[in-house]
Amino acid sequence: MPMDGGPPDEDKMEEFCDGPGETQRTLRRIESLIVKFQKMYPKIRHWGLVGYCWGGYIVNFAIDKDSRFQAAVQCHTGWPPGVDVAQTVSAPLLALNSRDEPETDYREFKQACNSRTGLSTFRIWFMGGCPLVETSVSRV
Repeated sequence: MPMDGGPPDEDKMEEFCDGPGETQRTLRRIESLIVKFQKMYPKIRHWGLVGYCWGGYIVNFAIDKDSRFQAAVQCHTGWPPGVDVAQTVSAPLLALNSRDEPETDYREFKQACNSRTGLSTFRIWFMGGCPLVETSVSRV
């Protein structure tokens, strides 16, 4: 999903999530890329992962699936996956959420995370559309 036009409308987002952005399909792409990157950079043994919006949602599944990722960041995911996914997170996870993401959803997700990995959440807005004139935003 291109990140140039602000939040997409619901129909386009649903079409994307069911098509090219489908979770298992995206995880296979990540796996393919990490294999290529490891061949290109054999000295690198540990990898991190950053995802924006839908990619931030996918990050949760990728750090469960692949222990090569030692840390991950999710930015403006919109919503966390289910508690069952949180229980399988295998690396430290940082969530950079806007004020649009429901805090209660992330609280439940954080409580369900493995105590070894955990989840740190910061409610900021650093991508497009940030109202910098607001004092609460410009302090960050």
